[in-house]
Amino acid sequence: MSNDNLTMTERLSQVATRANALCQTVEDQVGIIQSTLSETVTHTKNEVAGEITSINNQLEQAEEQFNQWKGQYTQEINGLPVTINGSEKSFFFKSYLDPGSYDRESAGPDSDFPTCGSPKPPYYVNMLEFSGNGGFGGQGDYFELDFIMAHRGMFASPSYGDHIKFTGTSYHDCVSGHLKIIKVSQDGAMKLFISEPDNEAQEIEISKGLEGATVPIYFRKINKGYSGLARITMKVDTRYHCGASRAITVSGKYTSSNGKPCADRITHTQPSWEN
Repeated sequence: MSNDNLTMTERLSQVATRANALCQTVEDQVGIIQSTLSETVTHTKNEVAGEITSINNQLEQAEEQFNQWKGQYTQEINGLPVTINGSEKSFFFKSYLDPGSYDRESAGPDSDFPTCGSPKPPYYVNMLEFSGNGGFGGQGDYFELDFIMAHRGMFASPSYGDHIKFTGTSYHDCVSGHLKIIKVSQDGAMKLFISEPDNEAQEIEISKGLEGATVPIYFRKINKGYSGLARITMKVDTRYHCGASRAITVSGKYTSSNGKPCADRITHTQPSWEN
């Protein structure tokens, strides 16, 4: 039937019907698009989550493999990273030794050091120790230590730099070595502290008069047994340094399986061979 014969109402009705059909088609298409988009988003999320899980697993495996590889060359012993090169292990640490305040009026509490306003007890710098469990070391085991102390980086100054090198061996029931006294800034401030069974603690002063000398030292003599520790310790009295703080660096290496850097490296507590 020709639209020419339709009334205006009929024509508007047809337009409305077509419009409704078009709207329904659009809604249907929108629904399809939304459904497809939702499925796509969900699929993508699942794929991304799967990839992230895979990446995390690969990272964990890589970290585990790296740690296994790293464990062949480094260990953490008493809080210090220790580098392993065959049978040789090496370490390094540094610290600050507070000397107390400086009293310009020379009215400090210690009459022997009147310019020291707040004197500190001596510091014990525990560098390296050997456990006597089965012997302090095996045949051919050795150790080396470098002890450096300075004020504000003034290591070259004769008044502000100290340097001592230790070279020794640890085998069976004995630990001994030689101290090379390279540089001493002040008499009285540094001593080598030794504690071993059946002997009173020893304090061997490192004086300026020893500069250039090589001194033989026993850290644990033979026939003293295997129990406890043979330890290499420097005692530093910072009252001599009031008004001029000191920083220390210690680098060392050793081969004994019973050797290790000390746990309490900087302390005011006097150490002993028993602990």
